[in-house]
Amino acid sequence: MDEQELTRINARRRMRGLATFFMVVSIIGALAIGILSLSDQGGDATLDLIGRAIIAIGLFGSALSAWHGSRVAGVFLLIILLISPVLHFAGVEEMSAGGWARSLVYAALAIVLVVSAFRYHRLVESEGRLLEGNAALRLGGTLVGAGVVLILFLGSTFVTAGLSTAILRESEITETQIEWLREKGFLTPEERPIYLYFDGAFSMQEGGSLLSHDYVGGWWQENGELQAVWLPMGQVCEVKTVTEGSLFQDAIYSIHSPGDEKWVQLWLSTEADLHKHFISRLKSINKRTTRPEIQEFCKQGRVLDWTEIAAGNGISQGLVSEDDMPADQLDWLREKKYLVERESILNFYSYGTYHIKEGGVLLTDVYFGGWDEDGDDLRSWWYELGSICRIEEVDVGSSEQFAYYEFEEAGKTPVKFVLPAKDGQAAKLIKTTKSLNQSAKTDEQRIACKAASDQATDADVASDPD
Repeated sequence: MDEQELTRINARRRMRGLATFFMVVSIIGALAIGILSLSDQGGDATLDLIGRAIIAIGLFGSALSAWHGSRVAGVFLLIILLISPVLHFAGVEEMSAGGWARSLVYAALAIVLVVSAFRYHRLVESEGRLLEGNAALRLGGTLVGAGVVLILFLGSTFVTAGLSTAILRESEITETQIEWLREKGFLTPEERPIYLYFDGAFSMQEGGSLLSHDYVGGWWQENGELQAVWLPMGQVCEVKTVTEGSLFQDAIYSIHSPGDEKWVQLWLSTEADLHKHFISRLKSINKRTTRPEIQEFCKQGRVLDWTEIAAGNGISQGLVSEDDMPADQLDWLREKKYLVERESILNFYSYGTYHIKEGGVLLTDVYFGGWDEDGDDLRSWWYELGSICRIEEVDVGSSEQFAYYEFEEAGKTPVKFVLPAKDGQAAKLIKTTKSLNQSAKTDEQRIACKAASDQATDADVASDPD
């Protein structure tokens, strides 16, 4: 036996020995998967077990083909061992240091297998021999390996895109995903998601469903543009199950607002039954935050009429005088010191729906000001008549319902107030305020306002010398 033949035989032995090793490893893995699937431990990780089973099949098919002399199958086996640890469904997120070390050893052995297979092929071809082994098993195993490698590459793309096969709980949602949601306007800076699911295959932008403490909704791509629908918590009338879903199909729910003015369809993964938790939490938050007025609109199948709801709570949607205000509203203003003794209300406006504390504007014979809710606190701004240097309309045309005016006092930051635009009410209030403010001005206030105006003009010139 010459040296070249001995080298060929040794290369074949190493190739087949390592292929046999990986076949045994894959069979042991398959048995473990079967035991887990029948035990309680596998109940909440079905897709994870399927992922492991796919990898075991890929390893066995590739190893079988490599045993019969396929170089390509050896390469596929190496790729499977290198890619599978990065995938969530491969179940390696919880691997110990020993587990990672074992994966590296497997990868090193696979490299030896591939090198041996290429050397064996080179020597067989140089001697004009035929490959030893079954050609049908060689081809079949290679095709199995190729299929699993394709699945793993798709899975890697899925993971790299920040997606998940399961619904994500708040603790599992990454800052990158939250930043993307805020960038798209799906979350406010203060808002945190409770559940999040991406139903796209390669990108977060393809589609998804989101539940927060304030909203539920989803987004999708239509004609190349991102579309989204959001329903506020407390305004959900009905949750309908469109499709129950299965291991390989998302569950689909339709969420409806009063009078079906808005509705959104949620696509949710059924993995670990988290879709049921998503819907249960949605219903719980909605029940806690809904109000009797909205429930009545739901029962009647009518679109929400906020003017009607506000009127039912004694709040006019326009300017009113003191004579037209309910006693409880006057008492609230006095309690908050927004109205003092011997001060008369000229005009009052609240944009609240259930109570005037939600926000409002007040003009008296002494002050102009307003307030709004900031979480559990109230913010308020007040100007003594005569102290106002500038009143200017801003955001013109941005709303048919509201008008926005900016008020500025010398040396202080401007404040924007919301006023009712219907029937020119804002213009009337502003005209009255300007007139009273001008009449009440002292010489000192005029000098202060002029100085502030000159300073602002100088600043504008300095910033734009051209």
